[in-house]
This record gives sequence, C-alpha cells and structure tokens, in this order.
Amino acid sequence: SCPTSLPAMREEVKGLLNDSYDGQEGIEKVEEWRDSGKFGTFVSRLLGSTFGYMGDFLIIVVIGIFFTASPHLYLDGIVQLVPPAKREKAEGVLKKLATGLKKWLAGRFLAMLAVFILTSIGLVILGVLMWLTLALIAGLLNFIPNFGPIAASIPAILIALSISPTTAAIVAGLYL
Repeated sequence: SCPTSLPAMREEVKGLLNDSYDGQEGIEKVEEWRDSGKFGTFVSRLLGSTFGYMGDFLIIVVIGIFFTASPHLYLDGIVQLVPPAKREKAEGVLKKLATGLKKWLAGRFLAMLAVFILTSIGLVILGVLMWLTLALIAGLLNFIPNFGPIAASIPAILIALSISPTTAAIVAGLYL
C-alpha cells in the first residue's frame, strides 16, 4: 500500500530502514548529524548561498531589462570608449554580437518551449499531479545550462515518488 501523507511515508521508510543493520546505522548517523549542530550550519549556508544566487540572478535580469529597453544608449556609450579611429569597426562588431545574441536567445526560448510541451505530455501520460507546474519549472529552468534540468527534475521525481518508485524512475528517465 502507498502512504497518502508525508508523515506516514516517513514512518514507513523509517520502519523499512530499521529492518536492516545498514538502515539502523544510517538513521543513527543522520540523528547524530542533526543533534551535533552541523545541520543548522548546513541549512544556513544553503539558504545564504541560495538567496545570494537569487539576488545575483535578479541583478542580471534587471540589467538585462535596461539593456533591452534602450540598447542604443548603452551601445553608443560602449562605442564612445573606443578610440575614434576604430569606432566604426567597434560598432559593426557590437551589431554582429547583438544579432548573434538575439538568435541564441530565440533558440533558447524555443528549446524552453519544446521542453515545456514535451514534459507536459510525458507527465500527463504518467498521471503525475501538478504536471503543469512541473512542466513550467522544467521549461523555465532549461534556460540554465547543465544544472537547470537537474534542478527541475528534483521536485518532479519527489512528487512521482508519492505515486510509486517505478513512476519516479520513469519520470527521472523523462527528465534525462
């Protein structure tokens, strides 16, 4: 039978772990780590770095919005930093860079949309709850190379685990 609540699931897992020597040893290590105060240090460092990264991300987004809102103002300012004899060439290089960046960004957005759609379809077929939210997270985090898809898979796998371990394994495969 599948437990329907998190506390029931926790108790069931703890019971299964208590049935083996390695499980009992693991529980003792976790409780020792929790009681030693290292857990609090770990959580504070994790939250501090997470919110620090979120602040950095917010700053990058705001700067990106300013650059998008009036790119000519910033391009002209950068060109003014170049010696007068090379300004025309610098302006051409910056325009090529802007064109390449726009095409790259369009490609990233297209990939994000594809991930959102395909993840939605897969999660609906598997019957995973909150499929729309999980697919949206997968699509948005796909913008972050390498780590975004891994981060997006964690909540989906945990929710699928509430259905069954097999479903969780299939969802993990879906996110690969």
